[in-house]
Amino acid sequence: MEGIELQSFKIISSAGDASALFLKAIQFAEKGLYNEAEACIEEGNNSLKEAHHVQTALIQGEANGEHSNVSLLLIHAQDHLMNAFVYCDLVKSVLKLYKRLDGNKE
Repeated sequence: MEGIELQSFKIISSAGDASALFLKAIQFAEKGLYNEAEACIEEGNNSLKEAHHVQTALIQGEANGEHSNVSLLLIHAQDHLMNAFVYCDLVKSVLKLYKRLDGNKE
């Protein structure tokens, strides 16, 4: 397997890792374990950056005339990536709310 399929799987894998870490951060926040939650968010951001770099490379390739067929797999990868971005923003807000409920000012 090579080309767009491999790139799609890289996006799915990294974005999936990011999403799982963001959701794990909420579980830590529910228990008041804010340092652990923030560590999950940081690690999730790193995975999200990996997925985004692959996506950016695909976009730059297309802009440079390297056209590829759009497949259902690539669409699925994009879906995972966009969901991970949404989770990232949402989890950061949820973490702030949990801290506020515990009386932490941030």
